[in-house]
Amino acid sequence: MIKSLLLNIYRNVPLPVPITSFVYSAIRQWVYHDRRTPLFDAAFLAVAAGTQGDYMEFGVFRGTSFIMAYKMAAKHRLDKNARFFAFDSFQGLPWSEGTVMTKGNYASPRSLFETLIRKAGVDTSRVVTIEGLYNETLTGKLKQDYQIRRAAVIHVDCDLYLSTKEVLRFVEDIIGPGTILIFDDWYSFRKKAEDIENLGERRAFREWGMRDRFFEFHDIVNVNKAFIMRE
Repeated sequence: MIKSLLLNIYRNVPLPVPITSFVYSAIRQWVYHDRRTPLFDAAFLAVAAGTQGDYMEFGVFRGTSFIMAYKMAAKHRLDKNARFFAFDSFQGLPWSEGTVMTKGNYASPRSLFETLIRKAGVDTSRVVTIEGLYNETLTGKLKQDYQIRRAAVIHVDCDLYLSTKEVLRFVEDIIGPGTILIFDDWYSFRKKAEDIENLGERRAFREWGMRDRFFEFHDIVNVNKAFIMRE
């Protein structure tokens, strides 16, 4: 209730971006601290040391992790030419899986995402939003149209097995040594004591042909997990 109230105030109050950006950072630091922050901090510190490429997030919802990625990229001085790709249907999960993920969950308008990231201080000229289902949008033509060559950090927050398979297939030729893969829902199905190894992002990663080229980078138990590509 309080979180929804703060969201509505933040979205609707007409204040300059420097002020709304400061307010957003203050709320995140003092009111709603994100447990994923150490992982994102470590990820962008690692890639800033020499891994070139764009940031890609699959499943952005209202932009919380997207904003965090942008701020961490700025903190660690990621290449100024790096772009921030946001992939989402904005219609919620396309189907259900297990007893945790239900069709339609996480639906949120694209306009809200764009408003929130702008007010949080994200330079929207560096943002590319790709709206639609992954099996329709994640194509070779998309890579050609946007001249996508390499991804430095990839945040997989699409929850479902089939969606994650589409993502991993899409990124195979744009990853390289040092690329970091973050799985936001690595632990999601554990909440219901389900067969977590055969559901969602875990199953897709386990079956992926390039899995052996990655080793564990960071693990926040019961939150998320990240891997980094070997040399």
